[in-house]
Amino acid sequence: MSLQRISMTLLCLVGLVSCSSNLKVLMSSDQTTKALPYDAKVYVYGVYDTLPKKSIHIAELSGSAKSSVTTSDYSSFIEKAKEKARAVGANIIKVQKHETSNTLTGIRHSLDVNLYHNNTIGLLEEEEKQRIQNPNLINADFALLHVYRFNGLGTIISYNLKLGDSTICRVKNNFCTTIKITKKGLNNVSARTETTVELPIDVTFGKEYFLKCTMTTGLLVGRPRMEFVAPEIGRAELYTFNKYCPYHIR
Repeated sequence: MSLQRISMTLLCLVGLVSCSSNLKVLMSSDQTTKALPYDAKVYVYGVYDTLPKKSIHIAELSGSAKSSVTTSDYSSFIEKAKEKARAVGANIIKVQKHETSNTLTGIRHSLDVNLYHNNTIGLLEEEEKQRIQNPNLINADFALLHVYRFNGLGTIISYNLKLGDSTICRVKNNFCTTIKITKKGLNNVSARTETTVELPIDVTFGKEYFLKCTMTTGLLVGRPRMEFVAPEIGRAELYTFNKYCPYHIR
């Protein structure tokens, strides 16, 4: 059996493993706040983000999110943290620690987060806009596309990533890169192994786009899987690549 076929056999087996995440309350403060509606907005502050003033500490959480090669579940962890935050009346999640480790079935994210409540919604909205907007890209005549793929099974399987008709990088295991896009407007990114996968991208100059890449099961060599993730998720996940990725945490 070829090395590629062995790799894909393992990939098919691992693809059956579902992601899991858990959260436990380490500490709660004496502050009591009313639970928020199920759809209330919860703001996420990363490791390097500064907590806004007048934020009241509500609780401290710790947990991990384990992913298979077809799912990377930092985002699932954050969604569960948002649920717990709303339940105790918190509208801010502040990530204090974010570490990753490789497992046989993919990546495990380990996080410690604090939950806060802040009444200055207007300030939170403005700060979120500032955190999303890279100050180095104001008035830029280009956009940035951050492409990354966590370590996992299917290590020898890689694929070319295209923007329109142009190949912009080759996506490998445990990989990240940043690409400058100088063509504004609607386009698409695509990748092909045994099938072609495409995603639309509407490029606006001055913006950053975060493309998470993985592999999923296929008949012979597997299929690329790609998704654009929210900036706060992309930045947090790229933080784990910061030793060698060209993307720099601001």
